[in-house]
Amino acid sequence: MSDGFVKLWRKSVDSRTFKNDGLWKIWSWCLMKASHKKRWVSVKVGRAETEVEILPGQFIFGRASASKKLNMNQNTIWKRMQKLKNMRNLTIESNSKYSVISIVNWDTYQGSEKESNSKSNSQVTARQQPGNTNKNVKKVKEDIYTSNFLLFWEAYPRKIGKGKAFENYQKIKQPRPSLKIILDAIEIQNKLDNWSDLRFIPHPATWLNQRRWEDELMPVNKKTLSEKETLEKHGL
Repeated sequence: MSDGFVKLWRKSVDSRTFKNDGLWKIWSWCLMKASHKKRWVSVKVGRAETEVEILPGQFIFGRASASKKLNMNQNTIWKRMQKLKNMRNLTIESNSKYSVISIVNWDTYQGSEKESNSKSNSQVTARQQPGNTNKNVKKVKEDIYTSNFLLFWEAYPRKIGKGKAFENYQKIKQPRPSLKIILDAIEIQNKLDNWSDLRFIPHPATWLNQRRWEDELMPVNKKTLSEKETLEKHGL
């Protein structure tokens, strides 16, 4: 592990993570494992090796090596990693050989102001699979997007107008929501009946521009019946 430091925010003491000793140990370890810069990492794949590009806030994860470092059961580690994922502290991209862990909001909480303003051409989630010798696959276009935007794009169900969506994402005015607020809103709205049809889902650029994460939604069980449903209900 490289020398250096990570920032530990005081408000962490009020978090669910801090109140769970085992989860806090895993989370602290993840922060210290994450890279501060873009680099290539050599990973053993069976008897061979492959190189994987990781970006700021990412690291390569393996259950066996993590178990040795943390002195913790592999299954316990994996369950806690999944819990951190469900809490939107991190994302996990796995294949049959290893996983790439990405810390959510790394740019916001770990980068300096100067670094945060210069990230626009360096953030992208690593997706290289073992045996892929072309290190520049899919990089040229995706390098313009930040890691937080890519997490938004992955979660948003309607994939249209990516460039305009990114432009609007960068221009979100104050009060600027955390990535967690945005992702939670998408998860809730994605369960609405009208979002079951892509035609009725706003373009991502529109959703961002109109601050649709602030929508006050009626509970599903209180929705009124349509005229047709009402007639059918009464046998008319």
